[in-house]
Amino acid sequence: MYQLLTGLNHLHAQNIIHRDTKLENILIKNLNDNENDIEIRIIDLGFGIKHDQQKFDEILGTPQ
Repeated sequence: MYQLLTGLNHLHAQNIIHRDTKLENILIKNLNDNENDIEIRIIDLGFGIKHDQQKFDEILGTPQ
């Protein structure tokens, strides 16, 4: 969870909004044979945008 929130915080610090965060857009990569040694990757920024203080009224992403 820490890695996921850190990744989203990094995007937000760059003024990027993902707009479709869901389980299918989160990958877990094993770094070696140890099951506890993993890396989280946030993928599919297809709906992502660079945000510049404008208001967003569109409904995007997966309906779930």
